[in-house]
Amino acid sequence: MKSFKNIYNFIRYLGTRTFVYKYFPTLFLFFKFGVYKNINQEKYWDQVHQAEKSHQTTRFGKRVYKILKRNINFNHKSILDVGCGKGDFLLSIKENCLKYGVDISQSAVNYLKNKGIRVKRRCLPDIGFKKEFDIITCFETLEHVENWKKTLLIIISRLKSDGYMIISVPFENRIVIREHINYFDVQRLYSFLRNKLEILEIKFLGPWFLIIGQKMKYEPKHKEKILGYHLNIFK
Repeated sequence: MKSFKNIYNFIRYLGTRTFVYKYFPTLFLFFKFGVYKNINQEKYWDQVHQAEKSHQTTRFGKRVYKILKRNINFNHKSILDVGCGKGDFLLSIKENCLKYGVDISQSAVNYLKNKGIRVKRRCLPDIGFKKEFDIITCFETLEHVENWKKTLLIIISRLKSDGYMIISVPFENRIVIREHINYFDVQRLYSFLRNKLEILEIKFLGPWFLIIGQKMKYEPKHKEKILGYHLNIFK
């Protein structure tokens, strides 16, 4: 009996290693949290956002806005936040601009509609809007989405010819919770995006990293491998 328990513990140990999280996330979540299916459904996130009414929680929307506005002009621009939640980022923008959002939670959608935000309830990769935008953001969302690659392709297709895309995800395994069904490192996202956007900057912010890209007629002369991380640590 003891040997069986030791074998089980060893298998569980192997199942929660970073390699498994990176390449077999479903197995990782099973061994780590006992999760059998993707819990990122509307009902789950409705409960999260309802709880925020009595206990407000924010990510780093305001801080990201302060960082981005140093180099990106938000004034008179159209901005779509994908996975907007209760609008921490959109509501932090002070400039005169057109604000749009999309989220899986009807509770979050209702909250932002009362704030005057044009917002739709959708399950990604469907973002609902057919128009093109000057700026599209997607903060701490892709790690919750089963088809993250298709989501990014749709986001890029909705950018204007010189539009900006700004995304953030947890860095590697710095944050491990049962909601996170995808593992991301810089190489993985950079490799996927480098021939679709001009990557302007990669920034680290605590356990997350941001990628800022611009949609241009960009034809790289060399399909080079990223040699290291472009470190931009913000205090």
